[in-house]
Formats: sequence, C-alpha cells, structure tokens
Amino acid sequence: MSFESTTLEPEPRSDELTLDRTLAWLVPLDGKDRSPLELRAGDTLSIGRSRSSSVPIDDASVSRLHATIAWDGTDRAIVTDHESRLGTEVDGAKVRGRKDVGHGAVLRVGPRRFVLLLPAALEARAQPPARTGVMERVRELVRRAAVSDLPVLLVGETGVGKEVLARSIHEGGARKRGPFIAQNCGAITESLAESILFGHEKGAFTGAAARQAGVFEAASGGTLFLDEVGELAPAMQARLLRVIEQREVTRVGATRPTPIDTRLVTATHRDLDAMVASSAFRADLLYRLDVIRVRIPPLRERIEEIPELVGQILRELDPSGTVALDPGAEDALEQHDWPGNVRELRNVLGRALALRTGPLLRAEDLGLPRDEGARSGGPLRGAVSETERAAIVAALEATKGNRTRAAERLGIARRTLLYKLERLGIVFPRS
Repeated sequence: MSFESTTLEPEPRSDELTLDRTLAWLVPLDGKDRSPLELRAGDTLSIGRSRSSSVPIDDASVSRLHATIAWDGTDRAIVTDHESRLGTEVDGAKVRGRKDVGHGAVLRVGPRRFVLLLPAALEARAQPPARTGVMERVRELVRRAAVSDLPVLLVGETGVGKEVLARSIHEGGARKRGPFIAQNCGAITESLAESILFGHEKGAFTGAAARQAGVFEAASGGTLFLDEVGELAPAMQARLLRVIEQREVTRVGATRPTPIDTRLVTATHRDLDAMVASSAFRADLLYRLDVIRVRIPPLRERIEEIPELVGQILRELDPSGTVALDPGAEDALEQHDWPGNVRELRNVLGRALALRTGPLLRAEDLGLPRDEGARSGGPLRGAVSETERAAIVAALEATKGNRTRAAERLGIARRTLLYKLERLGIVFPRS
C-alpha cells in the first residue's frame, strides 16, 4: 500500500495537488514499519496492544484497546482515548475521552508517533487564488510535505534552490531537532560512494584508519538530503534501494547491519522517468523516492519574483542596507535569461557588490550580457512595458487602487507590484 506520486507543475490541476480525496492516511513517524494506513470515510482505526487492532503496538505501556481514530470524510477526525492507563497524546497534550483533530495532528500512543493526513484539508489548502505565483504553490506543497515522514523528490534545473527547500522540509517537520545532512551524489566517485553513504569499519580498505559512519547514520533522527541522486551508478542504486526498504545500513567491512531512522529527501536536475525508460535508473528505486514530487521552476519562468529575490539577497550580502540598484540595473536583471537560476543571481549580485564604485549598483556593475535593443528601449521592450502598464492599471482600477488586492489579481507579490509602479512611473490613487 502506498501513495501515488504527487507532483506540482507551474500550471497545476487540482488533482495534482492532492492525495486521493476519498482517503485519509495515518502515517507512522517512527518504528521499523512506516507503511501508511488508509482510512476511508466512515472508517475507524483502532490502536492498541491487541493483535486484532488496526495498529498493533506490542508495548507494556499500551492498553489492549488504547485509542481509535474515526473519520467521516470531512477536514476533521475524532481521536478517542479508551480510558487507557497512560492516555493518548495529540500534538503534545494528553487526551482523555474524545478530541476533534485536524490535518497534520501528531498522535503519540506509548512509544509510537503518527501523523494524520486529511484530504479535505489538503484540497482546501492546495487551492490558492487562481493567479497565485508558482513559487507560492511550490512552498505550499513543501509545507504539506514537511508534516509527514514520506520521501520527497525535488526536481529542477541546477541552481533553482533545491537544498533550500529540502531544509524547509526538515525544519517544518517533526525531525527539526535532529540533524540535517546534505550530500551531493554527483560530487563523489563511484569507488568512495559506498563508504560515504553507508560508512566503513576500520581496516576495511587501504586508508581506513578508523571506523567511520556514513551519511545515513549521521542523519539518523533527522533528514538526509541526497542531491543529484540521478548520478548514482547502478550498483549504488541497488544498495540504496535495499537501505530504504530494510531501514538499515551495513558499513563496508562490517558483518552486521546498523538500524537507521532517517527521513530521505532527494533531488535531481535529470529526467528520471526518461532514465528509467532507458534502463539508466532503477524503476523500483524511483518508486521509493518519488512519493511526493515537487518541480521547482527555473528563474526565467518567474521573472516577477526577481525584485523580491534581489532584496533578500542584498540584505544577506549587505546587512548595512547602504546599497541600492539604479533603474538600469533593475531592468538588466529582469531582462536576463538566468541559465544559472537563483545561484547565478546571487553570484552576480555578490560580484557587483565587491566591484562597485558607489552606493548604487549600475547595469555595468552586474557584468551581464547586453541586448542593445532592449537596453535602449527598442520597440519590443516598449511593447512589453506598455502591456505590463496596461495590466497593472486595469488591476488597480478593478480594485479601486487597493495594492494588495491588485497584486493578487496580477499573481505577483505586493512588494513586486510596488516596485513595478515605481519603475513604470504609474501613479494611482490609493483606496
């Protein structure tokens, strides 16, 4: 029993943003068996020491019928503690009797923890305003993915910020107090991959002077982020699949496996589906990694976010806040194609800050290729500006000058709208 892969595209359909809306899920957050348990409308799951329980827990602290979870198909469920000796915890608070709970509630029964995923709540939260920016939809899916312990696959071009989102998943989940370990699979040689991922014993090979834990062990209790997982050799793909299925690693040179308790987030810039079709990537491994898939669009598909990104990066690189961009630099940033995505943007701004000759960053400080027609206000640039101006004015007229509502209609951040009003010289009375 497993989830179907959930994918977010730049122009999503509602069914791509939700799990099966006829099912709720109880997902174990610990223990050897992490298989999600499905809960249909009208069903009740029982948790207890009895072997007949839907979720049997063999522990002396757990009563024979400890608790039940009932769901009626809405965005709420009922947790009932059946007069257990130690009670049932919901989000850290003891429950005696019945408690109404919502999506993302974390339950503890004895030594075990579970998270409840309710599709009605998922569907409601997954329907932002029709013109909400694509990255806000990405962040929404990341917030929902963080609640569970399910594997997440981040897909996108190099430099789009996959590790930043992986950290968000870690920090938004129940493992946030544990370690976050990032490993780029494309940066390790095939001969060292097994040792780096799974560890080795002293004397296992030449140079192994001491026992060394691999990244899976190092991330136990937290999150392991494997970047560029598509670069793994076939032999390592097979080893990784076994580790995921068995939830244990065997160090190089060891005779006994070591249990691990690690959440896995992976990322790639490659088309893994095409690699599976060409037998370059294992289909069974992709099935394990691709439970929740998040596609991160390249920066050229979200140019409207550049002003906000620039502001964030400048605040990080220049905490004093003494540097600003002149209009020419702003135009140059918006007109560039950004093949290196957010990483390239950060590098360009860092270089410009280091080489600037005054408090204003100018277009020439950025070192970007020049398109003379666009920079000189040629016909194409003028047509784009006039179209943009007309759309902004229409949104302001429709909202009677309300900047926040106008930004929502345009599908951009309010800060981005204010920037465009200034750049285009639009003056419109406030509501």
